[in-house]
Amino acid sequence: MFLYHDHHTTTHRGSNKTSHKLINKYYWPNMHVAINEYIKACEKCTRYNYIRTKRLGKMNIIPTPNKVMNLLAVKINSAQEAADFFLDVCYHCGAPSKLITDQGSHFVAELTRAIIESCNTTHILATPHHPTSNAQTERFNTTFAPALSKLTSDQTLDWDEFLQHVIYAYNTSKHTTTSLTPIQIMFTRENQLIMDPKKMKISLMKPNEYYEKAKQSRVLFFNHVKLNIKHQLVKTRHDKNRPDPKYVKGDLVLVRVIIRTSKFQEKFEGPYRITNQIGSVTFIVKIENLDNDENTNYTKQVTTADMKHIFSFEVV
Repeated sequence: MFLYHDHHTTTHRGSNKTSHKLINKYYWPNMHVAINEYIKACEKCTRYNYIRTKRLGKMNIIPTPNKVMNLLAVKINSAQEAADFFLDVCYHCGAPSKLITDQGSHFVAELTRAIIESCNTTHILATPHHPTSNAQTERFNTTFAPALSKLTSDQTLDWDEFLQHVIYAYNTSKHTTTSLTPIQIMFTRENQLIMDPKKMKISLMKPNEYYEKAKQSRVLFFNHVKLNIKHQLVKTRHDKNRPDPKYVKGDLVLVRVIIRTSKFQEKFEGPYRITNQIGSVTFIVKIENLDNDENTNYTKQVTTADMKHIFSFEVV
């Protein structure tokens, strides 16, 4: 098998092409199985071959959108600015149960972490180069950035003056997924726009009637949201015929090279050993340096879509 697969004149072809070269000249029991296992354990094929299947891993359902968006313009990304903004949100809306951020230094600084922990909030760090780990924010950015660009001047130095304009427009516009505006979902009422005609007739409810009406409206809104989202149907379609490899602590894996400097560079690097699982598809891996002791403490956060099992082949 080595000559028909690893030799420089055979260039590590796949199992079908390697089998075709062997079956007319040799035979042994379970021949096709042995060839498949041999090629699966080939280190060069594992590191350099493209993954031709769908992206690995099942869909992780996120909560129903039920909030308005807030933005703050800052001069620098400092831990103090991040902590102040987090506290400002807490004062207006209460402390969140979970907070998802990227791995910027201002979010992982000791000051920010201490304030987040004091509010009993679970801080989740998004996986680098994996936008679906903070999908709502990434999707919002694709809407927010072009909208802000249309309002700013050619020099783009006055963008902070239009920040609240863009947020107001977003929060008062119907969300495609929920068929409701973020303000409707958050406050169970529609917001009166600045350009709306003046209402001539005013009717006031008693405080107790308003409270009951608000509760009923909230139930109706959330039921409507659940019907429109259809998360489970989307998940079923996403997961159909999609590989879902399982990993456990201690497994040896290769990790996808995100930034490649050459077309001939290997597509996966390693080996890494899984040291912890922090989500359904998110793991912490540590470099397993077999040649020397340098960088033996290097760790990174990755998802199943960017990992490959390392297989071994034994001749019996």
